[in-house]
Formats: sequence, structure tokens, C-alpha cells
Amino acid sequence: MTITNQIKAILTAAVTCVAFVIVDWTARFPYTFPDLQNYRIGFESGWYVFSVINLDWLRFMLAEGLWVYGFDALWRWTGNIDTSFYIVSLFATFLIAYHIFVRTRSYIATLFIFNPAFVNLVIEQLRSGLAAAIFFTATRIKRPLIQAPLFVAALSIHTSFLLFVSIYYIYRLAEWSKIKRWLDKRFLLAMAITFALAFVVSYFRDFALSSLGDGRAFVQDDQTSGVLLGIGWALFLVTFYLVRSDEEAGFDLYFFALNVFMFAASIFMGTYGSRFVAIGVPALAVMSRYVRPNRRILFYTHYFLFSGLYFWIWAGTGGTA
Repeated sequence: MTITNQIKAILTAAVTCVAFVIVDWTARFPYTFPDLQNYRIGFESGWYVFSVINLDWLRFMLAEGLWVYGFDALWRWTGNIDTSFYIVSLFATFLIAYHIFVRTRSYIATLFIFNPAFVNLVIEQLRSGLAAAIFFTATRIKRPLIQAPLFVAALSIHTSFLLFVSIYYIYRLAEWSKIKRWLDKRFLLAMAITFALAFVVSYFRDFALSSLGDGRAFVQDDQTSGVLLGIGWALFLVTFYLVRSDEEAGFDLYFFALNVFMFAASIFMGTYGSRFVAIGVPALAVMSRYVRPNRRILFYTHYFLFSGLYFWIWAGTGGTA
């Protein structure tokens, strides 16, 4: 990337990021953002830090120790936990907006972050938002000595990213073995395989989370899960199929599809899953680069109409839709 393009990407991400966080979502929407209160109690009481003391490196990583020590240091430095929440949200949003613009060179695609699912990801689900930002940043880096530590950092902030990192390396293996090229020419078969993989992963992930002592396993009440919402997200795969270009799709298509299908599988199994589609939003934005230029407006229109309706429902139901 040239210096000019680098500056353009940084400025675009910065402006988009400021426009996003200046909305003050926690004040404008009636949703209570309960995770923030949980973070407040956990850090102010010292319980989170106490829970990761004297752990070996593996247990420290699985206990998300990097997040615990990192955020604890941040809020003690700022002296205000709400300011610390804001800084984490700002940083995660900037990295993701930058990632989208670098991958697409599109100002419009960068605006994909204005969606209730993404708002919830970076404003409330701080660990997921920050880990996602680091994960997407790592996927652009080809040097293993830099990429691997970033992946480790992401999963030490949120253990579920062990799954996403594994998926990334499976994708790279498929790319290396030419299987991906074969699947790219058979879109429906590729989606069917991804769908099957999503159900297998969704079934076993709860047992994996449970074995790690993660309380998200077997959660039955998911405030943002629903059949209609799942269909709404899945329709983007249909739109993409109809307007895609002849260029081979990249990791983002398979990543988004897997997340949508894992969301669907979670609805079917009655377990926790809404976070998947939120993490998939940046990948959906990048997918626009694989759409035929003369059809891109249709892809954008579909997304922003969906987001507008989603915001309307979200605001009217207190963020529980």
C-alpha cells in the first residue's frame, strides 16, 4: 500500500470511528447493555484479576488473562471505568473500519459498521469486539512471526477465537491444496459444506466451552437470536450469489457464511449464538469487493435497508430484537 493510500485509510477509519462512537449508543437507546455492568462489578471488585492470579501460561490464556490484566491496567490508568470502556470501543472500531477500507477501498463498505449487531459487539461485548479487531488485522498479515502472536492475543482476550483462528488455518490449507479453487466454482456445494461444518462446530463448541469453564455454554436465553433475524442475515448469501463477480471469493465469504450458519444452528439448538453474526459483519462488508461493480449498489441497498429496519426494531424493543 502506498503512503497516500495508507493515509487515506487511516483518515477514513478515524472519521468513521468518530462518527460511530459519538452517537453515544448507551444513552440514545433504551437497551441496558448488561455486559458493561458485569464488567464494572468484576473489575471494581477485583474478582476478575483474582481469578487469573498464579495460573500457568496455558490456563492464563484460556482464562482470557490478557483481557483481564490489560483492561485492569487501562481503567486504573484512566481512573474511570466508563472512559476505559469508551477507549476499548474506540480502538476496536478504528481497527475494524481500517480493515474494511483497506480490503475494499470503499467508503460505503466502511459504513457497514452502522448495524445494531456491530454496535452491540463493540459497545457492550468489549472482549469480542476487541478480539475481532485483532483477528481481522491478523488475517491481513502474511508474516507468521507477526500474525501468530496477534492470533494468540485475540484468543487470550476471548477464548472463542480459538475456533475462528482454527477456521482461518483450515481455509489456508484448503487454499494451499487447491480445494478452495474447486469450491469457488461450485458455490452451492461450498455453502452446503460450510453449513454442515457450522452445525458440527455448534454442537461441539458448547462441550468445549463447558470443559473450559466458560459460562456461555448451554445458554438458552439469547437476547438477539431469532428465526427471522437468522433468515435476514442468510439472505445476504443469496444476494451475493446473484450479484457476485467472476473473481474468486476470499476468506471473508466463507467466514461470513460459517458465522451465519452457526447462528442458525444455535437457534435450532436453543443455545447462545447471536455474537457470531456480529463478528461476521466486517467480513460481509469486505464481500462487497467480490460483487460486480454495476451490481454493487444492489448489495449496498440490501444491507442498509436491512440495517435500517434492524435499528428500528432494536430501538423499539429496547435492544432485545
